[in-house]
Amino acid sequence: MSFFRHSVVIYHTCTAQVLTQEDWHEVLYMGMANTSPWAALYFILLMTFGNYVLFNLLVAILVEGFSAQAEVNSDIFVLLLVLSILV
Repeated sequence: MSFFRHSVVIYHTCTAQVLTQEDWHEVLYMGMANTSPWAALYFILLMTFGNYVLFNLLVAILVEGFSAQAEVNSDIFVLLLVLSILV
């Protein structure tokens, strides 16, 4: 169980290190040295698709925040319009 837990921790640490691009080349070189030069393809694909997903997540959060703010602003605008008609 200890070996499995250790392997999972190393996997998540390396994946996070590659996706945040913090010294990812060291992980790339270790992977290539321990397996084959084809490991570079894995790391390049991981960086490309991983960063694409993270960027889309950021954009989705921003769009959701702006749309919620726009709904509040439109509700306030309608309320002010109704109040101005009544006065």
